[in-house]
Amino acid sequence: MLHIPFPVQVTFTGLPIGQPEGPATEASPEVSSVAEATGPLVLVVDDEEEVCLYLRMCLKPLTRRVLEAADGREALSLLQTTPGIRLVISDVVMPHMDGIALKAAIRVDPVLRAIPVLLISGEVTHPRDGPVLRKPFNARALRDAVKALLADTP
Repeated sequence: MLHIPFPVQVTFTGLPIGQPEGPATEASPEVSSVAEATGPLVLVVDDEEEVCLYLRMCLKPLTRRVLEAADGREALSLLQTTPGIRLVISDVVMPHMDGIALKAAIRVDPVLRAIPVLLISGEVTHPRDGPVLRKPFNARALRDAVKALLADTP
């Protein structure tokens, strides 16, 4: 069984949204669709566009295949209609269906239950069932968690 030392608390590196930490990498052309991109397919779920943008930028060294949903209800619909999603990264507090309810729905669905879920939360208290990355976090902490979760799934 995968052991991730969660919950962890790290702080922002002071970089503006959309510019993850680390050395600059060679610029690559943007792809026009998820199908043309490379890497594992990741679903990012957050009701704040800035957070989705930050997560997408942080994930670029690992994958360019990122889908976004604004809440758990939209995410669940994407999970049920989009084959190949390998990881869900979800905020805990969102309208309509929060991250806890989304994770519970994934766990009871026989087709989806094997997909790992990384919850991200700015709340002081957070669920203890599985990995939780506490906001604010930096790009390295996110990538390390994602790599560990993807390494433990087929």
